Amino acid sequence: MNTESYRNSFDNNTVVGGSPRKIDSLSNNFDFLSNSHIGKGVLQWRETKFTLNAGLEATQTSFKLNDLDRNKTFNRSFLNLGPTSNFSYKVGSNSNVSVNYTGTTRQPSLEQLQPIRELTNPLYLIVGNPLLKPSFTNAIRSNFNSFSAKTEQYISAGVFYNFINNEIVNVESIDQNNRRVITYINIDGNRNYGTNIYYDKEIGINKFRMNINASLNYNRSERTAVINGIFNRSLTNSTNAGFGFGFDTKGIRMYYNGNANILTGRSTIGALFAGNSITHDHNVRTNVILPYKMTFVTNVSMSFRPRNAVFTQPLNVTQWDASIVAKAMKNNALQITLGVTDILKERIGYNRSVGGNTISESTYSFIPRYVLLGVNYNISGDFNKK
Repeated sequence: MNTESYRNSFDNNTVVGGSPRKIDSLSNNFDFLSNSHIGKGVLQWRETKFTLNAGLEATQTSFKLNDLDRNKTFNRSFLNLGPTSNFSYKVGSNSNVSVNYTGTTRQPSLEQLQPIRELTNPLYLIVGNPLLKPSFTNAIRSNFNSFSAKTEQYISAGVFYNFINNEIVNVESIDQNNRRVITYINIDGNRNYGTNIYYDKEIGINKFRMNINASLNYNRSERTAVINGIFNRSLTNSTNAGFGFGFDTKGIRMYYNGNANILTGRSTIGALFAGNSITHDHNVRTNVILPYKMTFVTNVSMSFRPRNAVFTQPLNVTQWDASIVAKAMKNNALQITLGVTDILKERIGYNRSVGGNTISESTYSFIPRYVLLGVNYNISGDFNKK
């Protein structure tokens, strides 16, 4: 693969050879040549009760990067190894237990190895590290699954553990010119692990059907970064619990889903604030079948962000949408929808989160409360000429 990238800046006040003079210090021009070769092998042993397989994928890649502005050439060749293994055992006719391992090699990017000049922000500087080693992620997971068609019940549970050797992490600092300088190093010890449980049950009595589901997830992340020359070890715990139910009877369908999340965090350099937060979200959707081929649909989404040590005001938003759908003509080919979005006019185009030493705030554009009329006509048939 051979690609070229050109991004130039010019001084219009200085003309050289009839054209504005190119500013080399603010230009990026590269010629990139890459070659890759992939090989993969898998062995499998299958018995009545269990299946065992193991495999290895190897990718050999070499590339050559020519910096046309600096007249420099950067060469790199590497081998990515991706071992995999999986063991699955049947427990009865409807259940199974599995254990699998996956190894993944990640090479440093060109930006991490050799800096590409940032042309739009002079206060942001990237310093590459050509001595970076590839990182290797080890992922181990065990799962249990059970499904009974007779009782319409599904249960799953799992645990996982991931750890990374030579992970590539940011080293951030602020220099005397108030520039944010970022470089990269390899670090061992970053990992995350957790567990999850899920339950789903269908209940049917004559024409009445009901569904109940519940879930519980826990995740712990341990990561290291370097901030102004200080190694910072951050620990984040996330616990999420979900619950849902729905029923379907003649003329009415209703569904509810809710979840609550607890996030706690701390770091070795001392928390800038109490990085703990609790959030919960709820959604209720109802469909009501009306006479004359009409359906009333209503959906209420509720998001609750209580106040915490960072944000002293709660952020609670309820969005209520509703519509009427009418169908007509043969095979219901014509569908007319009249809907109202954000009836309560509570959308604000803002979201926030907090955890450990990280605060996140985001804004987005949106259309406030509005009414929409939609017409859809489905054309179907055999249009092939005989």
